[in-house]
Amino acid sequence: MNEGEHVTIHSLCRFGLMTKETTFVLKSAQDGNDFKDIDSKIYEAAMASSKDHANRLLLEIKKRFQINDVFLPALHDLKLIARSSLSSLVKSQVYFVYLYHADEIVAHVTDKLGDIYIAKIGDPRIDRDDIKGILENYLKATGANASAKAIRNWVGRYLSIMREVNLLIRKKASEYMLYFLGIQPETWAIFTIAAHFAGYPIEQGIFYKAFQIRPAFVSKLLEGMRVVKSVTYKINGENNETSRVTLETSTSSLKQWLEEYT
Repeated sequence: MNEGEHVTIHSLCRFGLMTKETTFVLKSAQDGNDFKDIDSKIYEAAMASSKDHANRLLLEIKKRFQINDVFLPALHDLKLIARSSLSSLVKSQVYFVYLYHADEIVAHVTDKLGDIYIAKIGDPRIDRDDIKGILENYLKATGANASAKAIRNWVGRYLSIMREVNLLIRKKASEYMLYFLGIQPETWAIFTIAAHFAGYPIEQGIFYKAFQIRPAFVSKLLEGMRVVKSVTYKINGENNETSRVTLETSTSSLKQWLEEYT
């Protein structure tokens, strides 16, 4: 979250993940940070109910993505991702990382679910009330007030997002299975390649936190990444707690890697 900004429980309820809208905006954006007149395009594309609604959507997207953080792919890379032939699931997972970074409530609840996933790794089932309890405890700890309706709406929106990005699988009416191994190979490649060329350890990337990647299941996660084009991964270290993931790649940049999906 940017310094000086405050996220309320209503932020997620109003906007959600906005995969379709974000892809549209990033495709429409000009070179640099120019988002001029895109709110009008959002309205003309029937993605908003009014021009004011379109403007609020654009402001929220800019808040999430028009940032400068070394531990996230830059805006110019995001535009390439939006314009690529990568699947909607991969794009939604990429956008989720930026939502996690921007929304402190989403980050807190997701972190707590990561703890539950590790504690119950053999059977990581949760229900709606588990998420509701985490949210209510957070609101109480921070002194924030929210109506029962607002809490219910937030939980519903969060569940929908987590299912969209394949981190939560619905089992019954209100029962779900946590699935932090659901990160797609292409999503993993985007963030790890970005880390590689930015010169920081993969484990320091914001995506590592957003997807709750823990030492206990890194080896299993990497088994599914063998299909990533032009990149190979290995684990360096003697044990789970000190091991580090490194990569070798024949590509010279994230931009060049993404060219395979144009």
